[in-house]
Amino acid sequence: MVIYDELVMKIFDRQKNSYFEEKVYGEGAIELLWGDSFWSKTVGRVLGWLISRFSFPSALFGFWARSRQSQKKIAPFISTYGVDTSEFRDPVESFASFDAFFTRRLKEEARPIDSDPAHLIVPADGRYLFYPQASLLSTFNFKGKKWSLDWLLQDDLLAKRYQDGPIVFGRLAPPDYHWFHFPCDGTPSEAKLIPGALFSVNPRAIKKRPTIFCENKRYITRIATPGGEILMLEVGATNVGTIHETFQSNVKCSKGDPKGYFAFGGSEVILLFPPKTIEISPELCEKTKEGFETRCLLGQTLGLWKNL
Repeated sequence: MVIYDELVMKIFDRQKNSYFEEKVYGEGAIELLWGDSFWSKTVGRVLGWLISRFSFPSALFGFWARSRQSQKKIAPFISTYGVDTSEFRDPVESFASFDAFFTRRLKEEARPIDSDPAHLIVPADGRYLFYPQASLLSTFNFKGKKWSLDWLLQDDLLAKRYQDGPIVFGRLAPPDYHWFHFPCDGTPSEAKLIPGALFSVNPRAIKKRPTIFCENKRYITRIATPGGEILMLEVGATNVGTIHETFQSNVKCSKGDPKGYFAFGGSEVILLFPPKTIEISPELCEKTKEGFETRCLLGQTLGLWKNL
């Protein structure tokens, strides 16, 4: 089983029960940085390395996104990507900048939370891949560097504890709602920062460099739950120099409570579970086996606890 290497570039929409092709924000830049042309393999790769390794480009873009001048980009973005404004908690005209629009909140009724105590929920809007065992992903490498849980987590003992348990990847695209929420009840630890690069998490980029999740800046939170301790990671990406963690550590949280949000750009959430603690909804793993990302919405059922 593979991640992104053989991914079909159509996405299954869980809510609509149909497939769609994603409109890629900044498609020209993605093609230059991660395509197969001569310019991509030469100039593009060098440019991509510089952008990802130095925070200045993302900081500069963030400065623009917070400026009043960026407000004029909101309406064209909504139109191009078909963003549903009826879900917004605040009116479009209230957003003073593109960043304010990007970090928007939604009406509570726009994302109903599965209330069954035996169920875990999808933690954010996004395109997901689901694996029953993290060890299924151990074959990836880039220039001799092997994708591994100990690299991702920067903790050998923690990696061994979770290597035979389920793992979930959720890719957030720029048009998505960019808050992430707790997938279950529990008590979260303080989020641990692992500094890193800011490579794009677009599937084209990950196909070329499948170790991106292990290289990018990320936060890890351990969540103590009645069903076992789970791990939740938020991974930054190009133009996402800041991940905002808004929750209180060591204070009990409820399923669906906000955990934080991403600044502008694509980004990723990752969930890890101990072995034999949960069962991911079978149809979600099946779509991943078939090579499709599945678009899921915050609050939808992810799976169920086996030991509750």
